[in-house]
Amino acid sequence: YLDLSNVLQEINPSIFPRHTLEQDESGALFFEINSNKGRSDSFQNLLEALVESSLTLASLDKEEERTDTQSPWMPEGNTTKVLQHRNTRHYTHDEWMNILENDVLKWTRTAAIPSTNATCRSHAYPILKTRGIIAMPPYELRDLLLDSNRVKEFNKNSLGKKNICILPSSNDDETTVIVEHDMRIPIVGTSIQTLALTHSRPIHCGDGGCGCDIGYIVVSRSVKRGLEEEEKDPFYSISILRPVPNQPEKTDLINVAQMGVSNHVPGFVLRKIGF
Repeated sequence: YLDLSNVLQEINPSIFPRHTLEQDESGALFFEINSNKGRSDSFQNLLEALVESSLTLASLDKEEERTDTQSPWMPEGNTTKVLQHRNTRHYTHDEWMNILENDVLKWTRTAAIPSTNATCRSHAYPILKTRGIIAMPPYELRDLLLDSNRVKEFNKNSLGKKNICILPSSNDDETTVIVEHDMRIPIVGTSIQTLALTHSRPIHCGDGGCGCDIGYIVVSRSVKRGLEEEEKDPFYSISILRPVPNQPEKTDLINVAQMGVSNHVPGFVLRKIGF
C-alpha cells in the first residue's frame, strides 16, 4: 500500500477512481499495489506523477545553484565555496565537469514526511541531495542500481536487498518492483528494514553534444504490506542519470534522499546513509 497523503499534494486526486483507493482507521488514503493493477490506468498515472514530481525536485537549475538563503536547497561544506567560485569565475564546461568528477556536491533542505505512524507524522526530516560524475554509462549505472544482488557494490551500509514483487511494465524500457532492503545504521549500531515501490524509466535530457539524449530516472517511495501496519521508516529517494556531454561513457548523477527514522537517529547519521 502506498500512502497517498504525501502524493496527492503533487498530483490531481481525480486520476484515482474511488474504488481503487483504500482507507485506514485514521482516514488516510492508500493505493493498493498488486500485480493485477500493474497495467491499470490509475497505477500508470501514479507512476507518471511520481516521475514528474521527482524530476522537478531533483533537477539542478539556476535557482538551486545560488548560495543565498532564499534558495530551498542549502549547500553544505565545500559545495558553498565551489558554487561561489562558479558564480564569480564562470567555469568553462570542461572545468565544471572536472569539478564534478573529483568532488561530490551536497545540498540539504527540510520537509515533512506524512506518515501513518503518529510518532513520525509531525516531524520534518532533512532531504540530502548530491551531484557528481560516475565513470560508467547511464544504462550500466541504472542496471547496477536496480540489481538487488549487487547493492553492496555501492552501498557499504546494506545488509541485503531483495525483490519482493516485479510488477508489469508499460514497455520494455521500464522497471517497476517492490523491494525489501535491510540496512545498517552507522555509529548508532542498529539496523532498519525498508519496503519500497521502485520505478525506473528512460528520460530525455537533451543531446548536449554527446550524441545521446537518453538518461534514466530511478525513484523509490516507501510502502507497507497492510493498512493497519505502521510505516516506521518512511523514505523517498531519487536518482537522475544523465550522459555527460561528449563523454557518453560517464554519468552525471544526481541523488536525492529523504528518510524519517522512527528510532530517533541523529540527522547527521541520516546524511551518512544517503541511499
